[in-house]
Amino acid sequence: MAMVAIAAMLGLGGCRVARAGTSCRTSDWGRDATHLLQCRKGRWVRVMTLAQAAHAIAEVKSARAA
Repeated sequence: MAMVAIAAMLGLGGCRVARAGTSCRTSDWGRDATHLLQCRKGRWVRVMTLAQAAHAIAEVKSARAA
């Protein structure tokens, strides 16, 4: 349930659900249960945890508000 809340907060609901290491051919972002994924050289690669992404987005929003 917490992952759904984090994904909704991050707007990651639009990310493709994928598995790290599997093949891909897209410029879209992906996610698995715990990580944000990016397609690099034809494979999904874990970029950061969803918690790290939430923290980064919160920092950007805070900087924009200041």
